[in-house]
Amino acid sequence: MVTKKTLEGYLFTLEEYFDYIIESKNNGQHSQSKMLFDEMSDKQKEHFFEYIEALYHYDSEVNSEMITLVRYFTI
Repeated sequence: MVTKKTLEGYLFTLEEYFDYIIESKNNGQHSQSKMLFDEMSDKQKEHFFEYIEALYHYDSEVNSEMITLVRYFTI
């Protein structure tokens, strides 16, 4: 579980932590991205996927990117 203390160490909100995971993956830092994802609780992971869906919801051109991102973390 990503604790409040962990977030404070990064100087992040939980949503900024989510962005950090996505940026790590996009920058080719796959092991870091997976490690950050794995540190989250099941509830935080659920919130992460909701965040991704909301992030890409309004841009139909990147819908396939959203699907790819979700698959990346669930497969």
